[in-house]
Amino acid sequence: MAGLLSRLDPESVMVFLPGRMKDFPRTSQDRIVRQISASGAARRCHILLELLDHVDPLVTPLVIDEIGVTADREALGKLLTIADGDLPPGGGSFLRVKAIEALGRIQAQESASTLKRLVEAKKVFGWVQPLELRIAALQALDKLDPDWVQDYLPKSGIDQEDFTLAPLEIPLSSRFVRQRRHTRVRLQKPVRAVSINLTENCSLEIKTASLSGGVATISRHLPPGTQVQLKLQVGMRNLQATALMRDYRAQDMAFEIVDMNLEERSKYRRLLAGSLQPTGPAVVESDVTPEPVGVAASK
Repeated sequence: MAGLLSRLDPESVMVFLPGRMKDFPRTSQDRIVRQISASGAARRCHILLELLDHVDPLVTPLVIDEIGVTADREALGKLLTIADGDLPPGGGSFLRVKAIEALGRIQAQESASTLKRLVEAKKVFGWVQPLELRIAALQALDKLDPDWVQDYLPKSGIDQEDFTLAPLEIPLSSRFVRQRRHTRVRLQKPVRAVSINLTENCSLEIKTASLSGGVATISRHLPPGTQVQLKLQVGMRNLQATALMRDYRAQDMAFEIVDMNLEERSKYRRLLAGSLQPTGPAVVESDVTPEPVGVAASK
């Protein structure tokens, strides 16, 4: 219904929906955002911007992601503000990375100066911004000023391996309404994970993953939309991420990462990049799975 209304009467949606969002459970908020994004409505970017300060903090990354996919320059001001650290309620550094990725999809030259400042800022010992945020900014700049990036990369303190796994381009015309946002990698060795926040916790075996989520064989059924605090067991260390469980695929279940400490995300990036090495058996899948129009409309 929200997707249809955003096409037929976007003004009413912008006036009445933001104030109602807080009354909806998180799963309903998530579904509404996806329906609006999938609607193809001309004003969907404006609607999503209006919703940004009214949704559950775990839905905010999705809203920012979908704003970026619209590639609408109307979002530049808000995204630049978030990238600089002025965050929506309940937001953290993970949202700054998502905003920078969205800026990279809009590809507006006006954002270049802010992105360069974030990449270059130094303090007495080291860099002002976290590594993961600088990587995201440099990847966004690669679409705006590739010559500057190639010149700066050797002195950036960022390894070439860290620079891999840039956000994927989203096709403007596709029979799918949702495409993967990051390259999914088939891991050389499955990564085991456990939930640590549920009354009855479960275990997962992650076989394919991307920076935005993955697919895992799970020990017990979890309803789609369940919030799971995951502890990933990577060698002798553990990584933690907050995820929302998504749809079932045969015996597996997809999950979407909605929050992660940036240091943890850098380690997670290296895990994925390690499976991209030519000597390994990893397989790269060039695309969350694309959803046909009929599937998205039913969710």
